Amino acid sequence: MKKLFTTLVLLFFIATSMIAQKLPFQGYLEESGVPVEGTRNFTFNLPAYGWIETFSAVPVTNGVYNVVLGSNTPLPKNIFGGVSEISMNVGVNGTPIGSITLYKPLVSANTLLDAERDMTIVGPNDSTNLKMGSNNLYYGSVNFYDSLGVQQGFLSADPAGGRLQLNQRDGSGNFSSAVVMRTNNTSSTSQFYGQNTTGDGIELMITDYITANQIDFGPVMSGNYQRSGTDWKDNAGNLLAAIGNTRDEGGSDPTGHSGYLSLWGTNSFNIELTGQRWQNNDLPIFQLFGSNDDGAGWWMRNIGAEVVAGAGTDNYGNIYLSNSDNGGIGNDGLFLTSNLNATSGGGIEVKDNTSANRIILEGQTGLISSERASGGSAVRLSQNAGSGSIAVENAAQDVNFFYEAESNILDISNAGAPTIQLNGATGVLTANAYNNPSDRRLKREISSLDNALENTLKLRGTSYFWKDEKKSQQRQIGVIAQELEEVYPEFVHTNKDGMKSVNYAQMTAVLIEAVKELNAKIEKLESDNKELTTALNEQQKLNDRITKLEKLLLENAKLATNE
Repeated sequence: MKKLFTTLVLLFFIATSMIAQKLPFQGYLEESGVPVEGTRNFTFNLPAYGWIETFSAVPVTNGVYNVVLGSNTPLPKNIFGGVSEISMNVGVNGTPIGSITLYKPLVSANTLLDAERDMTIVGPNDSTNLKMGSNNLYYGSVNFYDSLGVQQGFLSADPAGGRLQLNQRDGSGNFSSAVVMRTNNTSSTSQFYGQNTTGDGIELMITDYITANQIDFGPVMSGNYQRSGTDWKDNAGNLLAAIGNTRDEGGSDPTGHSGYLSLWGTNSFNIELTGQRWQNNDLPIFQLFGSNDDGAGWWMRNIGAEVVAGAGTDNYGNIYLSNSDNGGIGNDGLFLTSNLNATSGGGIEVKDNTSANRIILEGQTGLISSERASGGSAVRLSQNAGSGSIAVENAAQDVNFFYEAESNILDISNAGAPTIQLNGATGVLTANAYNNPSDRRLKREISSLDNALENTLKLRGTSYFWKDEKKSQQRQIGVIAQELEEVYPEFVHTNKDGMKSVNYAQMTAVLIEAVKELNAKIEKLESDNKELTTALNEQQKLNDRITKLEKLLLENAKLATNE
């Protein structure tokens, strides 16, 4: 039989937190009256919270074991909530062996509570670190102190509102920096004060001001420009950031106003986000400036984004990317808009170093155009009724390359006069001339073709119609690739899908040699025929002589008979 004796170690727990996350636990275990030695598996269960934690192979020495509850499974956050004790079940090696009572820890000795007086938390050196109370000038309050007992901040409430103040004091007790946030019956405010004697940080923030033609940075602004808000400056008084609102009473929208945000670098204006106060505060503009001046006391804009008012109630957006040099020298390199050429369609213009358009992408019509510096389009990719076309012009604006997908015809021209036409529908190629590279200097292992006539006689010329109705349905003349491959595999190409095609142009060389072989045979036949003709002529002459002799002999025989 197992017996369980427990020792609950509380001092470490209460010194750590008023709400336990981990709880050291020590127990004593016997089996049949003998202290356990070795290792055991323990299970701890808080039934009231549905919490279970298991420890495997826990060392047990002379019956004593130690675990830290919450190490594997965090203890419930609401443990001891509203109660001073709870029950915990313990099991060993899967067998429940009993339950014990856990008692709520005592309050730390470093925390002193005295009825209606302040609660004070002191540090290791007995210096006051924190006071919480409700009987001081600010009603409920929390006061923070440093190790020397100097108050460095407080959180308080009074009938008018609340206040949070964090501060730092010098050796004389004077403020060197502070953060104050407060509310009252009418408004809320925040203030930041600070000093930085090293010269590398922010010294102060100016809040809640308004200016009229008294801007202390950059050039003098026009007319009745006004701005109010908050500025951040370094300890030399240089502006680093500003946020607030702005308007231009001398502009086209004198009564309007818009928010304003600006960021500055060490020597130049970096970013501005505001409304277009000079014409319409409801239209925003975002600008990024470089370090080059514009020749008028300001800086050159390198990136800009704006909303522009179009016809009627239409609004559209523009984006500019620009190059710049000192003295106001600059140009727009890239222009993006949602209303190119007043088409209500998006577009992009890529410009050269003179701000002349070089590439235009027009979203409304789908046109892509490469422009000449002198004007006019050198290359156009366009579409009409969903069908695309490509046109390429020379410097004289002659269209020397044109393809239209609707007709599926490609025209290549010289000075605008077509020299090559490829009909994609029929596969017919028309050209003034067609040449293949054939220079001896390009070739190696040159040899003559043998048995060209014999092999040609093995070939079969055919007429046929294409099965594919997308191809020309006129009668075709050609060869069958599989039949040709048996004689001349060099003329046949097989693609990855197994479809075969024929290089008809290379067959010309075979036909040339076949004609030469046939011509040799014809010449020999002609020679043989000539010899036969000569022999026949000689034979004919002999036959004529024999005939004459026979006639003469016959006449002589008649004469002899008459005598």
